Amino acid sequence: MQNILLITFISLTLATNAQSIEKPKKEKSTKKTSVEKSTKKPKEAKAGKKLSDSKFIDKLSIDANLGGRFGGSISDTAINGKSPSLSPGLHFDGGVRYQLNKLISIRGGLSYDNFKTTWEGQNFPDSIDEATMLGGTIEAVVNLKELKFMSFIPKKIGLNLHAGFGLSTISNPAYQKDKIFTDAGIEGNDDVVTIVLGLTPQYQINDKISINLDIATKFLAKQSLYFNAGQDSRANETMGNIFNVAVGATYKF
Repeated sequence: MQNILLITFISLTLATNAQSIEKPKKEKSTKKTSVEKSTKKPKEAKAGKKLSDSKFIDKLSIDANLGGRFGGSISDTAINGKSPSLSPGLHFDGGVRYQLNKLISIRGGLSYDNFKTTWEGQNFPDSIDEATMLGGTIEAVVNLKELKFMSFIPKKIGLNLHAGFGLSTISNPAYQKDKIFTDAGIEGNDDVVTIVLGLTPQYQINDKISINLDIATKFLAKQSLYFNAGQDSRANETMGNIFNVAVGATYKF
């Protein structure tokens, strides 16, 4: 009888100890779960932020183009009876574009144009005159391939129409020589409003890189001086314009 009571007592003691040992384990596992939950949310937030940043970058592209500038207004001031002529000049432009949707993008760009005026048969220093124009524009770019009536364009060929406006400044060292200026904007320069309209055929090499041929015209509103220094400083009563043809590349992120 005593043995039976002793065995029963030992069994109850072991069972009680087993229950007391199991309880902390459950609490520990519960704590671990709460920690996991608390660390899970920040990871999801970081993943969402990376995804958002990736979508923004995927809509960006950059381009650069090099070519020629044609046209421009010059005075007819003669030297030794010889009239001036304006040669074609260097043109460069580059920009960053953000795609709003498949049809429309917004592009911010910078450009450089060179203007060289010469007088036929004259070889002295004053017979060569050079000016430069630096400008910045904001433009809307329309992907014409997204229009239904342009669906015939091959897959690797792109066609963009771009139009916008900006500001440009024309600098001519010969005109500025030995003069003091107090005009608004960049002193001594002719600051003009630029209106741009152009067409850009593209050939897609791969998903990232395309080759561009950009054909554009720039209307120069508020141009008050000719590009050459031999002028009466009241030159343009009408809007001037220039024409650019350039070849380059576009890289899509």
